[in-house]
Amino acid sequence: VLITRAQVVKQDQSSGIFGGSIRKRDGFELDITNISDKAKSIKIIERIPRSTTDKIEAKLVSVDGVNSYKLVKDGKLVIDVKLNAKEHKKIKVIFELKYDKKLKINY
Repeated sequence: VLITRAQVVKQDQSSGIFGGSIRKRDGFELDITNISDKAKSIKIIERIPRSTTDKIEAKLVSVDGVNSYKLVKDGKLVIDVKLNAKEHKKIKVIFELKYDKKLKINY
């Protein structure tokens, strides 16, 4: 099984005319290929950002391309994928961060 991961970046959005917060959508796309002649079931474990302070809100917006996933503690995203022989799938994960525009954040 081959897996590649590419960053997906969306534009920042300010909240309101004089809003004091920024909403930033970001995410990644997983490109998964089963190169085997047999069907495979795999479990992918990824992370989305989580904040330890209430000044920054982080939430999962969407997971496209799969039927089954779980968001568990500390931002861990568990995705169950079943691939037929030689099958190719794309999974797109989008999350949103909301924080005061005076804050400088890195993730």
